[in-house]
Amino acid sequence: MAGKQLDGRGRPSVRALARAAGVSPSTAARALAHPELLSHETRQAVLAAAEGLGYRPELPTRVPGVLGLLVPDIRNPTLAEFVSGAEYEASRRGHAILLIDTNESRNNESSEARSIITIVEAIVISSPRMAESELRDLAGDVRLVTVHRPLDGLRGAYIDTRDAIGSAVTHVKSLGHRDVTYVAGPEDSWASRSRAGKLADACARAGLELRTTGPYAADYDGGRAAAEQLWLDGGHCVFAFNALMAMGLINRLIERGLRVPEDVSVVGLDDSFATTLFTPHPTAIRSDERQLGRLAVELAVAAEVAREIESVPAALTIRQSTGVARPPTAE
Repeated sequence: MAGKQLDGRGRPSVRALARAAGVSPSTAARALAHPELLSHETRQAVLAAAEGLGYRPELPTRVPGVLGLLVPDIRNPTLAEFVSGAEYEASRRGHAILLIDTNESRNNESSEARSIITIVEAIVISSPRMAESELRDLAGDVRLVTVHRPLDGLRGAYIDTRDAIGSAVTHVKSLGHRDVTYVAGPEDSWASRSRAGKLADACARAGLELRTTGPYAADYDGGRAAAEQLWLDGGHCVFAFNALMAMGLINRLIERGLRVPEDVSVVGLDDSFATTLFTPHPTAIRSDERQLGRLAVELAVAAEVAREIESVPAALTIRQSTGVARPPTAE
């Protein structure tokens, strides 16, 4: 077996099979578990490679070394960083990632997760939209890791934003702001509700008034839609659920003739490489999403773990989108 990549049981790995067939690891996994999903030519290429390598899955469907990774929107740059970290850690451990974009749909998430149970060793779901009962049922059939939604008794990883959000509130208060508007993400997003709660606690401690608008889609267009409501409400300090929403909000406010930060200060409650390409650069809560992806895979592949729920710290990054509050307009 010299020169062949082996799995933990001394068998050819799915990555070795994929290389021999000239396809991706996820395609190789599908060819063995659900061949009806692929073309005849692709199926034959994988089967021929499997025969040549002596590849024999332990079960007729489940493929060793494959992890399912479900994300709500692969277009989100923050999630792209998370996926990059997960891919790196999976490759380092000799595993392959089967990546699925659920398009922010609870129904898609549920059906896709159920459809791959017999293919994968474990499933990682980022920002799961399913009900807790559904997630616990799923965990009864396959090793499950939830990201951005910790649940007692299940493996999970999340970004701990509490201190960073507190720092952001202290920052805008020091600039003279006395009220804050939170632009909420999707209604079924645990992360949006969690950030709202932490923001409410921080505002209460700082003596700032907090208003909430939303829910909105967790994307650029969602931020633009929120800007229309902000235009009507007259808010001057805004915390957006995520970086994409912050960028969309800033763009629409500027189109409306407002200046950021001279007229409106904006803070994003997560961050990505894309924000540095945007002007003005948004002040944001920054965390290592690649580390989060690596941590999620570690939890997915480990037979036993010391702690079921792990967290990654976050910190405030002050950039160009927050400024001194406008003086009150004379009546």
